Amino acid sequence: GIEAFAQRSLANIGEQSQCSKGPWRRVASISEQNQRKFAQRTLARVGELRQSVLGSWRELASSGEEMLSKAVLCYVSENP
Repeated sequence: GIEAFAQRSLANIGEQSQCSKGPWRRVASISEQNQRKFAQRTLARVGELRQSVLGSWRELASSGEEMLSKAVLCYVSENP
């Protein structure tokens, strides 16, 4: 689920290879620090994500996390 994905993001920053689509490769170029902060925020918001996953990702995207949100949507789409 999303929570496990966020935890893996913290553990595997820099090893983003599970999604071969373009947006994921672009996310890999974002600084490690920003990715770590994003993953920590994601873990803190798991309750909100559970009630409306896509809505919350759109919210994050509007806060400047567009590529990260696309990466997560890519992950979700490849892992039903």
